[in-house]
Amino acid sequence: MLDELRNMPKVLLHIHLDGSVGIETLSSLSGLSIEEVKNKCVYNKENQNNDYFSYIDFCNSLTQTKENLYIVSKDLVNSLAKENVVYAEVRLAPCLHMEKGLTFDDIITSVLAGFNTNPAVKINLVICLLRGATKYMNSETLKHARKYLGKGVCGIDITGDEEAYPLSMYSDFFKLATLEKIPFTIHAGDESVNDMYEALVLHTKRISTGIKTTLDLNLLRLVYYKRIMLELCPTSNLLRRNISDLSLHPIDFFYRNNFNISININNMTVEDNSITKEYSKLMETFKFTINDFKKMNINAIESSFLSKEEKNRYKKYFVLG
Repeated sequence: MLDELRNMPKVLLHIHLDGSVGIETLSSLSGLSIEEVKNKCVYNKENQNNDYFSYIDFCNSLTQTKENLYIVSKDLVNSLAKENVVYAEVRLAPCLHMEKGLTFDDIITSVLAGFNTNPAVKINLVICLLRGATKYMNSETLKHARKYLGKGVCGIDITGDEEAYPLSMYSDFFKLATLEKIPFTIHAGDESVNDMYEALVLHTKRISTGIKTTLDLNLLRLVYYKRIMLELCPTSNLLRRNISDLSLHPIDFFYRNNFNISININNMTVEDNSITKEYSKLMETFKFTINDFKKMNINAIESSFLSKEEKNRYKKYFVLG
């Protein structure tokens, strides 16, 4: 069954470049052994002192040059090709790669060049604003997302600490994105429902990961009737202690009640995961079928930032049984 899951076409609407670089590539870039790299970049949920984001910081420390950004982007597209991912929207926060003087243009063009080395997977970039970054930095991020829109960039997102930096602090960026017709998705609902309400006020059509949706009946109704795409990352929610067991994740409730959902992996390497492993775990836990996964992939295509023509082309990969 694992081979069947690996071989089926897949779509990812949510995956971060910096947390999804292969162990071997990180070893090569750092000069550390495989085991040393694993200790630094694979999250250990059992260690209560571990900070999830510190593992991503290690990966980012190695991606401060154009060459290395190209290498890790090439690594990711090849990894996704092995999983038979046909389309992916990959998150990138450029401001995290500027420690050695790289510009926005340096970063975005290097990453896109790496992605373009494997035509088996179409990848578009989602450029991330950063909670806690300066207004100037986020303004420049939005400016460059606009510059590359339709040239490898498909939209924007915002990432970072929801509780310390509520979405209301950044609402003007998304209002401007709406005016300039830049598509967006919003990280919200991992810690509380407040940011999800704010995201809906901003007329987002997609939220990731939205796990707290079920805690508020009114919010649940809004998400359902507005057909908001919930970019679910079940294993990530488990590792970040949003749930205590995978069986408690609301994905089964969402799917059986016809919510608009897709399956994703937040940070492939940090979470020691792959989209095939994710499908396998969800199949075992919730008895999902291949047909169920196909339906969720169709949802993902419909809610993606692709053009109508591209959506129709990619939907042909998912013929329901």
